[in-house]
Amino acid sequence: MEGIFEKGVGNLEIFDLAVKPMINNVISGYNATVFAYGMTSAGKTFTMLGDFQRKSQAGLVMLAVDNIFKQIQKEKEATFKISFSYFEIYNEQVRDLLSKEQKNLMIIEGPSQGVFINELSEHIIFDMK
Repeated sequence: MEGIFEKGVGNLEIFDLAVKPMINNVISGYNATVFAYGMTSAGKTFTMLGDFQRKSQAGLVMLAVDNIFKQIQKEKEATFKISFSYFEIYNEQVRDLLSKEQKNLMIIEGPSQGVFINELSEHIIFDMK
């Protein structure tokens, strides 16, 4: 799903319209990407991360993780491995926001992997075997 949201639209509404529909696909084993694009200081970071002190101001990441874990608790027959990556593209520089090493990463298109970011860290946050 793609969309443009006007100023003043809350994170929960953006989540319900743009992110929540992807979660069933994630539960079925597909990857999903949430891409926030806009000018500097437009609110992309707040939309993605929100305010950790106030649950009513949760960002898309927290809302998605919460929803995914609620969904997998309902699944009795499946096993899950959930990993997470987080990066930004700013001034044509690709940075891994979860790595202490701050180097410019490369976006590559491979024949079998498709488009990916070389050396982007992937963190396992849940592994149910």
